[in-house]
Amino acid sequence: MNAFNDRATFDLTFKIPDKFVLVGVGKLVKEGKEGDFAVSHWVSDIPLAVAGFNYGLFKKKEIADPQTKYQIEGYATSELPSYMRGAASIGGMSPARLTESAMVDAQNSIRIFNHWFGEAPYGRIAITQQPQLNFGQSWPTLVYLPIIAFFDSTQRWQMFGMQRGLTDFVQEVTPHEVAHQWWGHIVGWTSYHDQWISEGFSDFSASLFLQYAQGGKIDRYQKFWESQRQAILEKNVFGIRHNDAGPIWMGLRLNSARTPAHIVASPTTRDLTFCTCCDG
Repeated sequence: MNAFNDRATFDLTFKIPDKFVLVGVGKLVKEGKEGDFAVSHWVSDIPLAVAGFNYGLFKKKEIADPQTKYQIEGYATSELPSYMRGAASIGGMSPARLTESAMVDAQNSIRIFNHWFGEAPYGRIAITQQPQLNFGQSWPTLVYLPIIAFFDSTQRWQMFGMQRGLTDFVQEVTPHEVAHQWWGHIVGWTSYHDQWISEGFSDFSASLFLQYAQGGKIDRYQKFWESQRQAILEKNVFGIRHNDAGPIWMGLRLNSARTPAHIVASPTTRDLTFCTCCDG
């Protein structure tokens, strides 16, 4: 069965401590306070396969793109999460300082993908911070980005050193997750056998973004696909190449202790495995 074929409109009301800011799928139609709680009402007028939300001590920024008529929102915290505050030489960092950079990447992604794939119907996207270092996810109208997407290159170098895979991941994660607004949420799959197409087309979309982001230069596009080829052919700690795990149409059935889930295409996500001082 494919739950992504079962779509519905959502009418969601959230009540949270009023010090937090909540962002959900669909459109915000009403917000207010009840005692010490903030209450918000979110409605989707387009049937969605899934619904989600994010909340935290966020600062909100927003822009309206006159070209695509999209509202682009950014949500990030002023302070680092507690587990990162002790990291050397980054004490005063504020993820909210780089919210606009992530929003611009989302804006340019939407422009490129509208041109290539047709207009998305949602009219809004929220780019939000989440505390995981190496994981992004896309909901309809709502994207989770890893906190490192809100760091600049110097800050990432101070924390993790020179890791080419990490740099590539940060450059790719925003357009990849935005692309899932098309691949996964507009265009789904019949069964787990072709579920990989959602990830495949989102990777292709990210490669287009990287090409256009460098003024239409083909070399960044080619380097992206060369790194993808190497990732398929390199061996994991068990001596197994991703290419040897089995045919891609078997999907999650390829997941095992020797071929972990991160090598199997899954919908609406982008992740990276790397060693850091924080997660080992």
